[in-house]
Amino acid sequence: MRLALANPVKQFAAVLAAAAASSPLPTLAWEPAKNVEFIVPAGTGGGADQMARVIQGIIQKNN
Repeated sequence: MRLALANPVKQFAAVLAAAAASSPLPTLAWEPAKNVEFIVPAGTGGGADQMARVIQGIIQKNN
């Protein structure tokens, strides 16, 4: 039974890979029209706040 499923699974994986490979092209040209706002539902200085600030710094550096 395992061999009978191998071919359709490979076909599905190939179609999925092709779709995933072709989909990022339009998104590479996309830029937000206004500022993006991070809402962190935790206290200032906590782990979630620090992680959001690190991500913000990376985005600003690479934008």
